[in-house]
Amino acid sequence: MIRQNPFHCLGLVADADVKRFTKRTGQVRAFLAADMPLQFEGDILFQGCLRNAKTIEVAERELQTASGKVKHGLFWFTSSGIVDEMALAKIREGDLDEAMKILAKAANRSDFSSNYISCLNNYSTLCLTLAVVNPSDVYSKPKRKSMLLDGLAGKFSIFTRASREVKKGFFQSIGDEIIAGQEGKIQEEFVASLQNLLAESSAAGIKVTAGDLAKHVDTDSEIGKSLVQPFLNEARDAIDSLLLDAEKQIGLSGQKALKAGENLLKKGPGLLKDYQAVAGDDDVLFGTLSDKIAEEILNAGIAYFNGLDDPGLSHIEKVLKLTEGARKIAAGTRVLERLDVNLETLRSRANREREHELIGDEIQKVNAAIETAIDATNTVYFSGYVLNETSGSGSSWGVIRSLRGLQKKGIAVNGRGFLTSDVHVELCTLGINVRL
Repeated sequence: MIRQNPFHCLGLVADADVKRFTKRTGQVRAFLAADMPLQFEGDILFQGCLRNAKTIEVAERELQTASGKVKHGLFWFTSSGIVDEMALAKIREGDLDEAMKILAKAANRSDFSSNYISCLNNYSTLCLTLAVVNPSDVYSKPKRKSMLLDGLAGKFSIFTRASREVKKGFFQSIGDEIIAGQEGKIQEEFVASLQNLLAESSAAGIKVTAGDLAKHVDTDSEIGKSLVQPFLNEARDAIDSLLLDAEKQIGLSGQKALKAGENLLKKGPGLLKDYQAVAGDDDVLFGTLSDKIAEEILNAGIAYFNGLDDPGLSHIEKVLKLTEGARKIAAGTRVLERLDVNLETLRSRANREREHELIGDEIQKVNAAIETAIDATNTVYFSGYVLNETSGSGSSWGVIRSLRGLQKKGIAVNGRGFLTSDVHVELCTLGINVRL
């Protein structure tokens, strides 16, 4: 759309009249016949533009109709006044930054006359050209992306901010009166050209996302909706593909199910954000897509957990992390309620496992103290010795056989660990004077 734009190939501005256009095509044929370089007076030529018999033939064919002229003219320079001429002179001299300053000032006006709409067109064309062609390789990719988005915003402003009469006059200056009255057709070809341009820029390493477009284009306008629809489809397809892959892995259970859930949790929110940026906050499908991702994350955790022979605390915590993440994504009441039930169960199970671990640690300390007491020469004060040895850890002495039995049963009272429970205190009271 830029590098091989037909007007670029012929070295013409897009609003050149018929006389000038005919003269240029005659010059081109003469230069080709004489094997002369295709460079012209007042030429605007950027690197990468191929000018030869084949490309010239294509250019002439594309510009045979008024419709073709408008289609390609919207992505090239026009000359409708002194501001345009000043900027174009700077472009021909290679002073692109100065040309940008001249055009930007005019393009930022709140109202557009027939002259200033041409400035807006030229400003956005220069932005797109510098982004895609990058003459002299002077601009970084972030800068080129910024210029690309500014260029897109400028092109859209031609359709959304200018009056109908001003737009019609501008289209007529490039094409003719008939095509100028067919704005719907012009818009349709314009959107298709923009999509081609975005594909071209992506191939050049400048990737534009749906979220980027939503910030620079009026997605509520009909023309905006037309442009972002492919991005909306792409975002939806990406979500569907992620879910489909996850479902296959979840069906295999075990570690594959866990990895699938983690992948959904990692990629799902970003894809939903891209979708919402284009679709809008009130899109009816957004909640449905959110619930699908959240529910599949939950299913992944369940499949992983059910595939374990002896799940421990570390396993439960992995599933808990997935379920908590899914809770942040879900939107619908049914899925939220299902997640809440599972979260309550998982948190209760995790607390019990932590109590079991604590009980095991404390019992090891008690056992070690008892073994030391048994080996001691003086066993008269056996009970006092054990209490003294375990008091630093907060433990109390009890009957070893009872402690071991309670450990196997995983005894807890009102959610508290065994060593802080009433059961433990009672056993200590009963067994404090027992000598083994």
